[in-house]
Amino acid sequence: MSGTSHPEHREWCKGKYEEIVADIDGTVEVLDVGAGSGTYARAFREGEPSLWYALEVHEPYVDRYKLRDLYDVVVIDDARQALGGAHHHFDLVILGDVVEHVSKAEGYAMIAQACRIADHVLLNLPIGEYPQECIDGNEHEAHLATWSVDDALAAFPVSGDIVDHVVGDVTAAFLWRRA
Repeated sequence: MSGTSHPEHREWCKGKYEEIVADIDGTVEVLDVGAGSGTYARAFREGEPSLWYALEVHEPYVDRYKLRDLYDVVVIDDARQALGGAHHHFDLVILGDVVEHVSKAEGYAMIAQACRIADHVLLNLPIGEYPQECIDGNEHEAHLATWSVDDALAAFPVSGDIVDHVVGDVTAAFLWRRA
C-alpha cells in the first residue's frame, strides 16, 4: 500500500500484465486496488494504450506519491465497500499487496468482487507470517491476515481459471482469467 511491499515476483507480474495488454486490441482498463505509492503503475505502465484507475483508502498517499500523475482516475475509498458496489468492467484488476491488510473473510470477498468486475485478476500477496504494523499513522498498513497458497487458490471463483501462479520465499502471485 505504501511501497512497503516485497518486490519478489514483481517482474513476473509485469510479464503477465504485458501478455494481457498484447492480447487486447485497443485501450486496456486497469484497476489498481490499494494503489498506495503507485508501485504497479510505476512498474507496468509504459505508454501503451491504457486507462489506469487507482483505488486508495488513505487520502494522504494521493498527494505524497503523486497518484494523480500516475493514474487517469483516482478514487479515494475503502476497497471493501467500493468493489462490492462497482459496476464498471475492467480488463484487469490488480490486487497487489492488499488482501493481507484486511481480515481473511474480507480478503476472500475482495477477490470475489474483483473477479466479478474483471476479465483478469492479478493477485500478489505475502505467504505465511509477514507481520507489519501501522506505518506513518496509517492503520490500513497493518497486516491483519496470514495467507497460504491454498487459501489464495481457494479464493478464486470456479467461473474462471487460474492461468498461472508462482510461489517464492516471501510472496506468491496468481493470475486468474474469466472463463
